Amino acid sequence: MTAADLFEYGLQEMSLFQFPAWEMKRIFQTDAPDVDWQLLFEQAGGTLVCERMVALKTDAVWRKLITEEIFKTARDTGMFWVPVPREGCIALGLMSADESPGKNFKPFVIDGKIYTEDALRELEKKLRGNVKIEK
Repeated sequence: MTAADLFEYGLQEMSLFQFPAWEMKRIFQTDAPDVDWQLLFEQAGGTLVCERMVALKTDAVWRKLITEEIFKTARDTGMFWVPVPREGCIALGLMSADESPGKNFKPFVIDGKIYTEDALRELEKKLRGNVKIEK
């Protein structure tokens, strides 16, 4: 799985309704040097909720954190984006019971594929590399 896969699957309508948020948490221990994920989360604009790195999937923090580089580092250190069920989001105060977080969300979509900002930059590089200017 790549960062773009996680982002794309997580923002599909049914996934977004049933699991409106992600929580970044350690799911296994590794020998890799650790990263101060809490600091990184806050620097990316995230706000801790009950001491947890959790935010709605539509929050801008994920557009900054779900990049291929950060995704690989997270995976190497045992961290992952865990889907948070709707009931959990309501209990944490992230949303109300009658709210639909994806209703007004506008992801980057090209030809039906959802892109992260990182993936868009890569796509732009590829496109620019294929453009030849004739004199």
